[in-house]
Amino acid sequence: MILDNSLETALAAVTDTTSHYAFKTLILNPNSGIDTSIYSVIVADQDGKVVLDTAKLDAQNTFNRCKENQINENLNTRVDVMEAQMFPEGTGFSTTQSGITDTYQANVAIRLGKWRNSAGTIRISKNFS
Repeated sequence: MILDNSLETALAAVTDTTSHYAFKTLILNPNSGIDTSIYSVIVADQDGKVVLDTAKLDAQNTFNRCKENQINENLNTRVDVMEAQMFPEGTGFSTTQSGITDTYQANVAIRLGKWRNSAGTIRISKNFS
C-alpha cells in the first residue's frame, strides 16, 4: 500500500505536467494497493485543491485543470478532510448521501504529512446502499 512517505513526497513534488502525471501514475498503479474499481480516491493539496479524482475521466485529471481548481470542488470544508488536517491523529471519517443516485458513501481522509505541515490529504470513498 502506498499510504506512506512516498505518497506525501510525490504530492509535494507536483509542480508541473510531468510531476502531475507521475503522481497520477503512482495512484492508478495496480500495485498501489488501492483498487480504484471499488474505491473512489481524491487527493487534495494542503489548501484543499483537488490534484486527482479517480471518479473523473483521465482527461479531467490534468495539471492545468488542477491549477485552475477544475478537477473537483475544493475539499477544505469537507468534514473528514478537516478532521484529518486539524487533529494530530491525521484521520477523518464521514458518511454522505448522494442526492443524484440516492446512495450513501463512506469516506476516510488521511493526512499526508505532519500535523500543521502536510502536503495534503487523500480521501478514499466507497458507495453503499
